[in-house]
Amino acid sequence: MPALPIHPTKRHPLTGEPLRALWVRPDGRVCWPMMGGAPDGDDDGGSGGSGDSGDGSNGGAGGNGSSGSGTGNAVDDKGNDLGYPANTRVAEMTDAQAAAYWRHQSQKHEGRYKNLTGDRSFDDVRKDLDDIAEIRKQQQTPAEQAIEAAREEGRTSAINEANNKAATAIFRASLKAQGHSEDDINDLVDNFNVANFVKDGDVDTDKLATFAQRFTPAGTAKKRDFGGGDRGSGRGTTGSAGQAALERRHGVKTTTTGS
Repeated sequence: MPALPIHPTKRHPLTGEPLRALWVRPDGRVCWPMMGGAPDGDDDGGSGGSGDSGDGSNGGAGGNGSSGSGTGNAVDDKGNDLGYPANTRVAEMTDAQAAAYWRHQSQKHEGRYKNLTGDRSFDDVRKDLDDIAEIRKQQQTPAEQAIEAAREEGRTSAINEANNKAATAIFRASLKAQGHSEDDINDLVDNFNVANFVKDGDVDTDKLATFAQRFTPAGTAKKRDFGGGDRGSGRGTTGSAGQAALERRHGVKTTTTGS
């Protein structure tokens, strides 16, 4: 299967990796991803010029930088704050901001899926799509089949990558909110099986948050109660337990004499 072409100059606005085509049409035309998420100020200078005497050095007004300055948090089409800064790479966000970003990406995929399928189950939709794909495959030439397979592989890979990053970021943010140290968080994330929290192409955020609460930061753990209640850390005087039992059984008050 031939590899999809890479754009000679354009790069992904968030990862900085060279931009790879989504697919190649049978007529040879290359289809590239939309670049709507690219940060402002990718030109050689800002709107005020390209000299060093501008107001900013990183693509602001009159600057000479390569990336635009942020304008606050990103918002949805209704103006609601999404919880992460606009025009900022994920690597530069805090754990909470990255979790909000990937949660939004996951919700977008979920919204598109529901718009296409309505209330039908995932299995029903999958069967219909498989049937349609089989019919199309039978009508395609070998070259067209190869292109279709590459496009489907790229789409699946992109969705899986987005879901995995979303689940990991949400897990990290939940652990950090509980007070875990960065080293503890890294250790837990290294052993985190993200596949358990991605189902039907979507991240189960509720299950993920519940799972994160199972981990208690070091130094705050409480002794497990096996049914005997919390006995505290103090030690009673010799015979005090027997005296208490006698008082409960016979309704009498016992006293002790000093030595």
